[in-house]
This record gives sequence, structure tokens and C-alpha cells, in this order.
Amino acid sequence: MTEHHLLIFLIQVLLLLGLARGFGELLRRRGHPPLVGEILIGVLLGPTVLGRALPELQVAIFRKSGEPWRRLPDSLRAVLRQGRTGAPPGHGTAPQLCGASRSDRNQPPLRKEVRCAWRTRAHAHGRREVQMSEVAAPKKILRFHRTERLVHWAIAIPFLICYLTALIKIVVYHPDPQRPYRELLCWIHRGSGVCLIVLPILAVFRSTGEFRVHLNNIRQAWLWTLDDLKWLVLMGFAAISSRTKLPDQGKFNAAEKLNFMLLMTTYPLYVLTGLTMWLTDGAFVSWVVHASMGIIATPLLAGHLFMAVINPSSRVGLEGMISGFVDKSWAKHHYGKWYREQFKEGATAGSRRPDDGSAHS
Repeated sequence: MTEHHLLIFLIQVLLLLGLARGFGELLRRRGHPPLVGEILIGVLLGPTVLGRALPELQVAIFRKSGEPWRRLPDSLRAVLRQGRTGAPPGHGTAPQLCGASRSDRNQPPLRKEVRCAWRTRAHAHGRREVQMSEVAAPKKILRFHRTERLVHWAIAIPFLICYLTALIKIVVYHPDPQRPYRELLCWIHRGSGVCLIVLPILAVFRSTGEFRVHLNNIRQAWLWTLDDLKWLVLMGFAAISSRTKLPDQGKFNAAEKLNFMLLMTTYPLYVLTGLTMWLTDGAFVSWVVHASMGIIATPLLAGHLFMAVINPSSRVGLEGMISGFVDKSWAKHHYGKWYREQFKEGATAGSRRPDDGSAHS
């Protein structure tokens, strides 16, 4: 199980437990059983609702149930199989592949052998497909390295929790500070702030040999061209008319550059003002600066979430921040300049490894 699978697991736990707990508590205050809210969250996040509204997001976060079992080490799968069937490890593997099913018992011996051989070849072919898909699909290309994805989620998850808890404090508890769980919400906000300081540092030092990847991203974010300005001007028209052609972009488009620049400039201020309000009394100026930065970040955060999760033409790229790979034709269309710089004619996705430190970032 790699860091990518662990990240997916943590996101699943955070979504399921957090939303189920919160919605259940909301229904409990309304006089309904909390279990009803937990069941509704399960339905909303499942294939019935989220799978129909945002199928790519649902598949990206909640993988098929068979994948985790196939990705487990062989030794662990043998132990789990032993606990489930009572058979010792390694025993019963061949009968499970080639064993006669209930329908095979009445078939002639030759037909049994043919069906057994077909199952064995299908199983081996399936294993090869899984191994190849872990590297890259033929039409996928690497867009973000593992270290980039770790830093992104180390910032995004704590920041979203800080933003949501601050919004709840203002909307719910500011009119009535005596409402219950206010102190718990405050500590969740502070804990997320601490994670916002610590986790990005740990994520960067997790891959100490790839500092140049992050330095190159910073340089790309602060390097603006005339095409970036044109992209900002034409972006609104392109959203309503397919005739409007946007200029080719590099690794980050102009909106992503703005988001990157705002994060870099406000991140130290978030940390400084947050610690000042926490450790001192009467830090009114720090509170004003802290709240003002949250207000400024609101439209950029909303636009970023809209493009990453809701907008059909751009939400395909969310897979790049989860697995690192995106569709080749999609990347060529949305980031044409970056595509031409990094992927020459004849280059294949299989020749680029996701953990390779070579800078195509």
C-alpha cells in the first residue's frame, strides 16, 4: 500500500466520519435519531447521488471495492484468506482459480479443463492489467509528482477545515456565543491551524531530493506573460461560448497562478495573526487582518473548488492531484504550452515514472 492509497484512505475517513458525525448531530438537535443523518450521508456520498452527479469525483475518492484487496501484499492476503476460510496460507489458491463450480460438476471432463484454462488465463491477464494501470494507462501522462500532491493536500485539507470552522463560528456562534460545542469548534480550528503549519513542512522534507520541483512551481506561478492576461480577460467569455479560444497555458493557468500567489503571500500572515490571537488577549488588529484575508480568499477558493469539482471541462484534472496522472488529450487542450515543452512527439506515458525526479513539472 503506497502513500497514494494511504492518502485516499485518510480522505475517505475524513469525509465519512466528519460529515456523518456533523449531519447526525444536526438531526439530533432537531429531535431525530443521529443514525438517520449518518445513513443519508452514506447515500449522498455513494453511487446513487454523488456517483450520478459527479461520477469522476466519486470514482476518484471511493475506489472499487476490489482494488484494495488486489493491492494488498500477497502475504497479508494469505493471512486474511486463512482467517476467512480457515485454510492455511497458500492452500486453496489453485482450486479457487481452477476449481470446478457447481455448474461444472455436470460437464464433461474436457469442457471442465477448457473452462479451467480460460479462468487461469483470465486471472493472469487481469493481474497484468492491474500492474500496468499502476504505472499509467496508455492515454495518461504524469502531471504532478508525489511530493507535489503531498504538499497540496497538506495545505488544502487543513485550510478547508480552518475556513469551514471559522465560517461556522461567525454564522452560528457569533449571534449566540452560549450555544453548545463552541469551545470544541474553536479547538478544531486551532488544531487545523497547527496542521497547516506542520504538515506542509513535513511533506516537503518527505522528499528532500525534489526541492527543485517546488522551486520550479514557484517560479512558474510568479512568471506572467501576455497570454496569461489574455486568458483572464477571455475566461468568462469562453465559459459561455465555445467559439472563444483561450491562449495556450503553461503548467498553471492564470487563475491557478493567482491562487498560488495569494496563498504564498497570505500564508505567513495567517500563521502570524493566528498565533497572536491564540496566545495573547485583545489582539484586535490581528483579528481584523486574519478575517480580511479569509474574505479575500473566499472568491478564489470558491472558483478553485468550482473548477476542480463541478465544472465538467476542468474537473477531469482532479485526478492529477490524486494519482498524478491526467488524460493526455485533456492536458494538451488545457495546458498546451506545458504539454509541448514536456512531452515531445512520440513520447509515451509509460516511459515516465511517477516517482521520477526529472523536472517535467
